[in-house]
Amino acid sequence: TSFGGTVSYYYYTLFLVKNQPFVVTEPLKNTFKSCEKGKFDYCYAFIEKSINSLENIGKMAYLIPSSIFKTVFGANLRESMKPYIESIYDFTQEKLFDDALVKSAIMVLNANRKKDTLYYTDVTLNIAFNLPIDNLAEKWFFTENMRQGEKRFGDYFKVKHVIATLLNEAYVIKNYTETDNYFQCNNYFLEKYIVRDTATPRTLRNGISEKIIFPYSYEEGQLKRYSEKEFEDLFPNVFEYLSTYREKLDERKKDENSKWFEYGRSQALNDLNKEKLLISTIITTEVSVYLLTSDCIPYAGMYIVPKETNNELSLEDAITILRSKNFMQYVLDVGIHISGSSLRITSKDIENYKF
Repeated sequence: TSFGGTVSYYYYTLFLVKNQPFVVTEPLKNTFKSCEKGKFDYCYAFIEKSINSLENIGKMAYLIPSSIFKTVFGANLRESMKPYIESIYDFTQEKLFDDALVKSAIMVLNANRKKDTLYYTDVTLNIAFNLPIDNLAEKWFFTENMRQGEKRFGDYFKVKHVIATLLNEAYVIKNYTETDNYFQCNNYFLEKYIVRDTATPRTLRNGISEKIIFPYSYEEGQLKRYSEKEFEDLFPNVFEYLSTYREKLDERKKDENSKWFEYGRSQALNDLNKEKLLISTIITTEVSVYLLTSDCIPYAGMYIVPKETNNELSLEDAITILRSKNFMQYVLDVGIHISGSSLRITSKDIENYKF
């Protein structure tokens, strides 16, 4: 079918786009509202163009990645779809295409929609119901009975992504021996003061112990950054060790103000020197939450600390909330299906949870 026709097929047109070398993102950003911000999928442009090409009584059906219902940068697209969306057939736990990383759905848009409800079907679970269009908010949740509390998690806790070294092989120490003042790794004696405990949801789940070079310190709770000379003078062994990775460290697309021996991103560092919780961005059968000490520097997942204004709830309360059945149901509603029954959630998803 033609690009602007009333019925378009996403995978057909996407195949054409991905095999055309002249397609670049900038013209799409300038032409389509749905592509203005962030990391968009090419299908956003096709859907927006098709909506604008619909006749007064026209309908269109698309086979799409179901992630567009919940991605952060799909907000403008969802807003443009909202007046037309009529039905969705969601393959939540089925992989229709062997080489596809995300789950698929079929949606039908109707320029002459009469009802104020959306007919939603979870094809995998054989569940179907009508959902009021007004219930579709920033992210589209497909559930008959959304249970919402009065308290928003993000009003009590900060949820942040962990450090991003942009070169874990240089900083994460997986094989080491310990002496009084050093960690020995690859014939280097790394000064203990600059090496911290580290963790990820995977290492904690599997009981794996790792260390991480932390090229900063904290003074009275505030992050301290070393000059290159100061770092070399204070920690000559770690400096020499990191120098063996100098070429790769210089190739990172790091923050403009980050020195070569520092992490590539610095946005997560300010609240790390506190007792905190660690949670994975991928949830499968249950929500695992881990309590970390103030000295531990996690390098995968999201971490949670109380807000300064929070005098009501503790980290133990946060653990209870996040391990509850209601939160798991919320994850099932808000998460993006990736493989099997696994879902991806974001820090904003957790902050927006109401209990």
